Amino acid sequence: MAVEQTETESFGNGVWANSNFSATNFSSASYSIDNNFDGYYGCDGYCLNYNTGNVSNRMLQVTFADTGITEIGFNVGAVDTGWHYNVFIKDANGTSSNPDWVTYNNTNGSTVFEETYTAPTGYEIWRIEMNFSDYAIIDNFYYKYDDGITAGTGAPTNLTVSTNLHNGS
Repeated sequence: MAVEQTETESFGNGVWANSNFSATNFSSASYSIDNNFDGYYGCDGYCLNYNTGNVSNRMLQVTFADTGITEIGFNVGAVDTGWHYNVFIKDANGTSSNPDWVTYNNTNGSTVFEETYTAPTGYEIWRIEMNFSDYAIIDNFYYKYDDGITAGTGAPTNLTVSTNLHNGS
């Protein structure tokens, strides 16, 4: 069985700190990374303050450096209007499937969404797109993946000793 690993992004020191996450701001929404809302709206320390101009239909796309991603998660808070995210998955042959959509229509600024998405068996996650028409605070991104390395258990096998080094026999 392969070893499951977890990568996290907590926006430490006010930047995208983990190079395994890649973000594209497709709609040129204004944003900042700071700790102004630490302790509020799901923000733990530094967080991404996205779409600070409250412009309609702003999309943030996040991709990942690893493959074999089976689970993603993140927090979203301070959203006063409906929002959604799309999770893009593909099978073992690399064939993409239609994205899974998660939509919230009735929100208020005090709700903190603690999102977790697990890929169906036989699929991996390769991209997520988040769409907001309001200001949003995003924090605590993570993903889990299979690192492709088989974990060993027990002592080595198929080893033989041909000479006793203590007495030469």
